Amino acid sequence: MISLLTAAALVLAAQTGSAEVYRDLGLADAPAEFVVLVDTSASMATDHRYDSTREALRGLLNALPASDTVTVITFDTDPHVVDLPPQNRPAAVDRMPPPIGEATDTGKAISLAVDILKTSTAAGGGAIVMLTDGKTAPPNASAYSSPDSAAWRDLVGRGRELADRVRGFTIPLATGESGKSQLRTVIPDTTVLGSGDPDQIGPLLERLRVQFVRASAASKLRQDVTGGIDVAWPGLPQDVDLGEPVPFEVELTSNTKYLPLIVTNTRVELSGGTATGLPDRITLKPGERRRFTLTADVEVLGSTKVGRQRADIDVRPRLVGTVDTPWRSVLESELDLPVLVRPLDATTGWVGTKTVGISLALIWLPMLAVAVLVIAGYARWHRRKPRMHGVLIASYDGWRAAYRLDGKREVRFARPRVAGERGEYAVTGTGGGPPQIVYTPHRGEPFEPRRCLVDDELIVHGVSMLYRGGRSSDD
Repeated sequence: MISLLTAAALVLAAQTGSAEVYRDLGLADAPAEFVVLVDTSASMATDHRYDSTREALRGLLNALPASDTVTVITFDTDPHVVDLPPQNRPAAVDRMPPPIGEATDTGKAISLAVDILKTSTAAGGGAIVMLTDGKTAPPNASAYSSPDSAAWRDLVGRGRELADRVRGFTIPLATGESGKSQLRTVIPDTTVLGSGDPDQIGPLLERLRVQFVRASAASKLRQDVTGGIDVAWPGLPQDVDLGEPVPFEVELTSNTKYLPLIVTNTRVELSGGTATGLPDRITLKPGERRRFTLTADVEVLGSTKVGRQRADIDVRPRLVGTVDTPWRSVLESELDLPVLVRPLDATTGWVGTKTVGISLALIWLPMLAVAVLVIAGYARWHRRKPRMHGVLIASYDGWRAAYRLDGKREVRFARPRVAGERGEYAVTGTGGGPPQIVYTPHRGEPFEPRRCLVDDELIVHGVSMLYRGGRSSDD
């Protein structure tokens, strides 16, 4: 939640003002061409409508920059182009005819305006501005007397050819009927300005260029606000060893024509691992493509099966992020365009490999180590207690016993009862020659070993020991 709020704050802080937006769209200072249609039917003389219109038109001609082209057309039964002096365009208002027309042939006037704008080379596009006080009322003989006439159909076709660079504006002067339906049929992007109050005409026309720039900007951006970012995964790895980090690429392309985009809280989610290398914030100019090299580190759970083997692992990275635009405030507050860019959410996948299972070495090595220890212990024991040969004769006060030692490593016998004290003798071979004898009392610690020499009597704790039969040795 905190990351989303932080991302929103970053986008808000980066918001661009309207002047910069219009400049980037090439609309702020680009020359435009305006064709102004003024109704001169007799009804325009009512309530000083015509006088108010001429005065407002004078203000418009003063307000428009010299780089803009302006054509004023008066119309009733027929349209007439008013000659505008290049050095003093407002003076043309005085040349406009009086409002005495008996008809209002809106179609013929729009047709002339379309013909003029069809050849326009103005970089900023053009606009048809219509000022009228009533419904269209063409003469019966007019080619535009019916909206179903061939002339109207032809006009609609010619107007649609200009739809991407020509805007329409209508200003009602009395009844609220502004000719909007007729003009919008020809120029789809048509806006009604005002509500029919003659006192509004002047301010409306003075702000006409601002309205024109806004309408042009909205027309350019209308498709972009529902756009977004296309994601591609060029050259995905295949059959790579996931035991090491794996590099892969992601490519982001803005599919907008005019709208810059910002992606925040950008990340690649990877089940069972991590993907690094993608910045948290990415900016994309209109139509821009950017490629990033990422690194996937996949953690694969081990197997309990004995034996190492190669396993196929599905790797599925998912790219997510919040897409917005630094133009949002201008789009929504000035152009009335809600921003509906698609969120960033794209998934891909590839198959990697990794060695899994319990290595046989991990099983055999401990067993081998145990075997080595056993063998070493046995060898040590073997060296300490080699096989013996010969006979050991033990005697005490008339008691006598012979113990054969051939092939044995150890011989044990009890101290004779006649000797009194209870105990035990242990006879073992030695690596250096004859055997040795260790006496251990019944309740006590063993005595020091005594070595028996061949045919040499040895008294061990009161008992005579005589060794015969040669040296003890290994087999």
